[in-house]
Amino acid sequence: MDTNASDVKDTAFPLFYMEPVELIAQSKAEGRPVFRETEFVKVMLPGFKDISVHKVRPEDIERWPEYYRKFKEGNNTETIIGTPIKEWNGIRPSQAAACKTLNVLSVEALASLPDQALRKLGPDCYELQKRARDFLSSANSSSRITELEKKLEEALNTIETLKVSPQVEPIKAESKEITGPDGKTWSGKGRKPNWVKEMEGK
Repeated sequence: MDTNASDVKDTAFPLFYMEPVELIAQSKAEGRPVFRETEFVKVMLPGFKDISVHKVRPEDIERWPEYYRKFKEGNNTETIIGTPIKEWNGIRPSQAAACKTLNVLSVEALASLPDQALRKLGPDCYELQKRARDFLSSANSSSRITELEKKLEEALNTIETLKVSPQVEPIKAESKEITGPDGKTWSGKGRKPNWVKEMEGK
């Protein structure tokens, strides 16, 4: 079943940029063109050539915070979140060119492309999408393995640290002085006198 563009609008991605806009009233008042740099956004939908362009609105920033953050940091070129198609070795140059024409700029976008848009990429489109999905699945598995290996290494390092740590000396019981019935005392250290042994035997 085909998917309409309106059904997949959440897969759209933006290009934020600055554009000078003429201030008509101020230009007339000063007798010369007066412009103000204004934030614009070009909204593109993977698989479709149609592009929406408008001034940046609060909802655009809320919808694409990561893209907008990179734009404000000075990156006013196309910001691709994911693996760029042009950096993926699982695609032919002709297929990569077709993807760019249809605003499919990342492997993630290709993997989630609906049928209606996917068929525009040509007869091998379904095999291409399968390769994209397999690539992402493999990458996710490798990432999980790397994370587990890191945790294992940390655990082994902790064990090694415990092995080389100095042993804590056992705490010796404090010696107590013993006083006999005749007033004799024994500090509790050294050999026990006979009278102490007799007291302990009672």
